Amino acid sequence: MKSSLAACLVGTCALLAGCAQHYVPKISLGESPQTIPLRVELHPLKDAPKAPGQPYGVVAEHVKTAEPGELSGPITAAVLKDFRENRVFQEIDTHVEHPDAILTGTINTFYETYRPKGWTQVPYAKSVAKLMDVDTYTAATKVDVDLVLRTPDGTRIGTYHGHAAATDEFIPNKQNQPGSHSNWALSEAIHQIRQALLDDADVVKYSTHAARLPERQNEPKP
Repeated sequence: MKSSLAACLVGTCALLAGCAQHYVPKISLGESPQTIPLRVELHPLKDAPKAPGQPYGVVAEHVKTAEPGELSGPITAAVLKDFRENRVFQEIDTHVEHPDAILTGTINTFYETYRPKGWTQVPYAKSVAKLMDVDTYTAATKVDVDLVLRTPDGTRIGTYHGHAAATDEFIPNKQNQPGSHSNWALSEAIHQIRQALLDDADVVKYSTHAARLPERQNEPKP
C-alpha cells in the first residue's frame, strides 16, 4: 500500500512539473531604418550579480523558475535573431572570421512578477470580478541591459543602454500571458540600444575606418 502511494505521489509530482512552461525571451521590432556597415561578432551576454531579494526571470504560477544566469543564453539568442533579421549590422553572428567589431553585453536586471491580486483569494471574489469585468492580476516588469561595441583589439567604441519598466493590472488573456510583459520590456530596451547605435558618431566614424581595412577591400562586391 505504501509503495503504491509513493508511486502515485511521484507520478503526480512528475505530472505537475511537466505542466510548467519554460519562458523563452522574444524581441518584436521592425527592420532597422539604417544598416551599420560592420561585420560584428556577438559574444554571450552576462548577468550582473542579482541584488538581494530581487526576482529573476518570469515569476508566475506554472512557469519554471529560472536560476540566476539561466536566461543569458536565450536573451543573447533573441538579440542575435533581432539584429540579424532586422539588418542592424551588415553581418552579425556568434563567430565571424576577421570581424570589424565585437559586441558584448550585461543584463543588469531582468524580471517579471505575474500574480493574482490578494483580494481574489477571498471566496467568490473571482466570480464577482468576472461579472464586473475587473482586473484580477498584476505584473511588475523591469529590464535593464547594456551592450558594448569594441574593436577586435578590445578598444571600446561605445556603450549603449536600454531600460524599460512597468506595472500593469489586467485580466489574463492571450495578450497578457506570463512572459508577455518581459518580452515587451526587452523589446523596448533593445529598441533604445539600436537607436543609440545608429545615433553614435563614433560608430559612423569607425565604420568608415573599417571599410578601408585591407581584409575588407578583398571582399567580393555585392
